[in-house]
Amino acid sequence: MSEENLSLASLPTIIAIAFTQSRETAHVLRQIVIPTLPPVKRTFPDRLIRRIEVGHIFNETLIQDLEVLAALIDSMIAKGTHFGWQADEHHVRGGYEVTFVEDDALDLASARREVDALTSAIARTLDAVRAGRVAEELQS
Repeated sequence: MSEENLSLASLPTIIAIAFTQSRETAHVLRQIVIPTLPPVKRTFPDRLIRRIEVGHIFNETLIQDLEVLAALIDSMIAKGTHFGWQADEHHVRGGYEVTFVEDDALDLASARREVDALTSAIARTLDAVRAGRVAEELQS
């Protein structure tokens, strides 16, 4: 949602967007992220899914946890991304750099975007609530 639309949208709409994104993010965590993690690291995203499913998403703690999860996903994407050199006698430099991204890393990149979208949606909601409080204080 753009900043222009944010000012026109009502708080219930902003909240609904965050809930919708939370549902999509929980699905992606369950289908993509958890299966690619070693068993010992699955507890953290599983706890996040449970918090999302009960609707406890509007707090700074979840934003911080999502940022930690995003960093974990970034490291997994990096492990699945390989750089190399393709020799080519017809190329000006004798070859060119190539990047190979494993399928799991591509899927994780998609999951990372969903995590970012949820983080932003929660932050927008919390900011809208704060703005409402400030507006009330300024009017009194």
